[in-house]
Amino acid sequence: MERSLIEPLITVSYSSFIAVGYYRMKYLDLSGALALFPVLVIHLAAGYRFGAMLLVFLFTSSKLSRFGSAFEEGGHRNWIQVLFNGGVAAVLCVAIGNLTGWEGKCLDSKESTLVTSLIGGLIGHYSCLNGDTWSSEMGILSIARPRLITTFKYVRRGTNGGVTEKGLLSALSAGTIIGLTFLFVQIFTTSCSDGKAMKQLLVIPLSAMAGLFGSVIDSLLGATLQFSGFCAVRKKVVGKPGPTLPYEVDECRGVLRVYSDDSIWRSYKPSFNVPVDDDGSVVWKDVVFDPQPDLQLRLYKPASPSSSILPIFYYIHGGGFCIGSRAWPNCQNYCLRLDLELQAVVISPDYRLAPENRLLTAIEDGFTAMKWLQTQALAENPEPRLTAVADFSKVFISGYVVLAPFFGGTVLTTSEAEGPKDAFLNLELINRFWRLSVPIGETTDHPLINPFGPVSRSLEHLSLDPVLVVVGGSDLLKDKRKGLC
Repeated sequence: MERSLIEPLITVSYSSFIAVGYYRMKYLDLSGALALFPVLVIHLAAGYRFGAMLLVFLFTSSKLSRFGSAFEEGGHRNWIQVLFNGGVAAVLCVAIGNLTGWEGKCLDSKESTLVTSLIGGLIGHYSCLNGDTWSSEMGILSIARPRLITTFKYVRRGTNGGVTEKGLLSALSAGTIIGLTFLFVQIFTTSCSDGKAMKQLLVIPLSAMAGLFGSVIDSLLGATLQFSGFCAVRKKVVGKPGPTLPYEVDECRGVLRVYSDDSIWRSYKPSFNVPVDDDGSVVWKDVVFDPQPDLQLRLYKPASPSSSILPIFYYIHGGGFCIGSRAWPNCQNYCLRLDLELQAVVISPDYRLAPENRLLTAIEDGFTAMKWLQTQALAENPEPRLTAVADFSKVFISGYVVLAPFFGGTVLTTSEAEGPKDAFLNLELINRFWRLSVPIGETTDHPLINPFGPVSRSLEHLSLDPVLVVVGGSDLLKDKRKGLC
């Protein structure tokens, strides 16, 4: 196909128009527009299908970046970004043009393996770029929380190396668009024989896979080589550390992290891996007992109870008011064994945790869980698993069989001061729990934290039911816990 003398003029004029337009639309800064002009001229000179791929990539990526910039650092693309995206492709275009005499050639490895490889490299180049860009921007817009590609842990939107299902599917679509663009323009600009025409369709699946490949490679590089942090001032994920980035100020057992900007990261799974020992001898279900904060409790009962009527036992999990859940495997294993050996209905409620909800919230939630049981006893249509076997006249609370009660106080006891520093519940962790859970402005001498402290009312004259207190011999809080006796 001979080129007319007017084609170079059209190529130069059109490239100028696109470069100026992108500069005015603020997709590029001045240096970026100046760099785009020669890159686009070379692409169009080598073949309109090559220029079309570049333009589709520039147009779609720029449009999507406008949306994504609301969540992460962004700006106008400069000459460096233009050359990184189009420079290598321009070199490939020059090589293809010299080998083909600047005439359009179909993909045909039998005619020329080198030309087919170069054209395939050009298609793959823009498929990877488009896949990476679409994946990044659509992943940011997705409502799904991204996961870091190297660890699959949840991260903030805009974090380098974060992937979502929507983002990966977008990468496939982006590569496909490049392949379709190439084939569509080729139909009108390049003559292919019937035998070669059908083979050109292989471009579509190959470009789709190239788009996905580009996204995955970029995510791996981002997760391993690039910095990501959340700027508390600009409310964006940024690529460089700075004074506005929050830093970790508190951490508990690897499942709770508190940052300097008061943001909190929490894992709802424990840091230890313990399998749940559920052999079916106990049946259980979750029930909402307080709809507003969506608090649930877990009801356990023996699958084959020894009696038709069973007592009720309340178990409230530990964790310093900061961590833990009825659904954690250690808590569930304890309740399964407790239920089977006691032959009782075991109720294990959750409560809101600190520091998001400081004391006395957890105590109030525990009281609400007890009120729920009272409501069930009086309701016309109570929870079926309770009415079938529960004896509401025999309700036992784990507070009356106290396993290592958690008390505080500003004055250290002997066991706290002299206890081993490497204990599972050591003094540093105890202080951290209180620091995160004590009401703002209060100390650990609050009456509900230290019932024997200087501002607490005396309990000597109160008539209390008998309480069994269980204290470990090496427990740092054993002196405080003996005070309950």
